[in-house]
Amino acid sequence: MPYSLNREPISMIHHLENYYYLFLDLDFNKSIIPEQNIELEIKLELQGFTGLLFYSYRPIDKKLKFDILNNPSDGIHSLDKLSFDLSKKSGNSYDFIIVPFGHFKNENRLKILIKCSKVQINYKLHAWTPSNLFKNVKSVIKIQNKYLELKPIEHDDNQYHLESWFKANDSKLIFDLINSLSYIEGKEDIEISVSDIKSVISKTNEFLFDISKKSQKLEELISIERRDIIDELKTLKGNVKTLSKKKILICIDDIITKYSEKFS
Repeated sequence: MPYSLNREPISMIHHLENYYYLFLDLDFNKSIIPEQNIELEIKLELQGFTGLLFYSYRPIDKKLKFDILNNPSDGIHSLDKLSFDLSKKSGNSYDFIIVPFGHFKNENRLKILIKCSKVQINYKLHAWTPSNLFKNVKSVIKIQNKYLELKPIEHDDNQYHLESWFKANDSKLIFDLINSLSYIEGKEDIEISVSDIKSVISKTNEFLFDISKKSQKLEELISIERRDIIDELKTLKGNVKTLSKKKILICIDDIITKYSEKFS
């Protein structure tokens, strides 16, 4: 159900209103942290997702860190040594943004594990979906989207299922997001490393090229298999007069099973 945050998330949020994204609200208890600078690890385990994952966070108020991950199939990503300087951050809450580009299957799972040797960290996971209503219409109606707080799967506090209303963004939009980073750098009160932007651009080009090659190979494979299906159906058609109805149904079932397993 709709959920309003009791604070305004700060990590480039207003540049993400037209994207589907996940928002981790990390909560530190400063009073029991012996050091002001801490490191933590976030482990993301995905099932049923293919594509790219852009993430960003602020180690301090004025600094923005980000990177991109390639998830060609079910995989685990360990984001190590994420540093947070608590002495240069107002409040106890930190934002961690995950923007997916690609495709979620209906059967999907997202598991999040957060490790920190200094202190226990609590978090809540929220989802944002863009609203395209009245985007190009001059209207007095103002639409205020709200975050949806995602509840963990029963019996596992760290695992989530993303319903069909939450979608991954089109892969082409990753370049729009990178352009937004270039806009932020130098024009807002946020420090962004130019080398980080160059690194993300380089990785994005590499990952998308790899995805394109795999898609082309898959299309070629499908084309070959399509011809094989047609050949098998032609063979069945040529023998249909000599086969019983039961045998014909068995042959059809065999063809369906064979090719369903290849492309499931």
